[in-house]
Amino acid sequence: LLVRDALIAGVRPWYLQLLINKQYIQAIKQADLIISTGGHHLTTIIAKSIVTPQIFDMAVALLYGKPLLLWSQSIGTFTFKSPKSKQMVQKILSCAGHIYIRNEASAEQIQKLGISLERVSKTRESVFGLYDVVKPRTTPSNRPKVMGISVWTGNKQSRQAWSNYIHCLSKLADYVIEAGYKIRFFPMEMQGSDRPCIEDVINSVTKKANCEIVEGFPDTVDHINAIARCR
Repeated sequence: LLVRDALIAGVRPWYLQLLINKQYIQAIKQADLIISTGGHHLTTIIAKSIVTPQIFDMAVALLYGKPLLLWSQSIGTFTFKSPKSKQMVQKILSCAGHIYIRNEASAEQIQKLGISLERVSKTRESVFGLYDVVKPRTTPSNRPKVMGISVWTGNKQSRQAWSNYIHCLSKLADYVIEAGYKIRFFPMEMQGSDRPCIEDVINSVTKKANCEIVEGFPDTVDHINAIARCR
């Protein structure tokens, strides 16, 4: 929140260096350009306060006067809890050197915040550029009958919402297993926060033996190739 207020004021406070590790500050100072590599960061769906590590990084880059480029982003939707949260997002979007969006709805969200589309361009989802790392390349119809699933545990504010999510995924798994498939769950959270959700889904599946969880955290190329082996 201190960084949010500083960004809105447009002044880098003396205490900012106390909030960031020295290596990160050094990297920021040495950089010619800061690129947010994309995803769904600028939204209140993930954090109602809009304060996330990625947005913190964007704010710090701007407070140090570095050019900021937002690459392959999904912007919005927004339900702001405070005017300052909205001002922070407006500041990031208006100060970014260029914004590359990966869907049409993002342009609408940017305009709703009163930001010009002059520095906004359309691009594609970055993952499509990783095709060359998949080896060997096999069409889905020639792959083993395995369905890969990752879960998202965010935005489930009630026990009922959690139960509905578990129920829907387990019924999907039951249907796919009956069609002759196995289910392979890919944990995506380094902190392991999605593991309980995966285990709840498996416990609700009729044929649990047809489900497996990828253990550990393979590096990016190994992870992509593991997903590419799913049909």
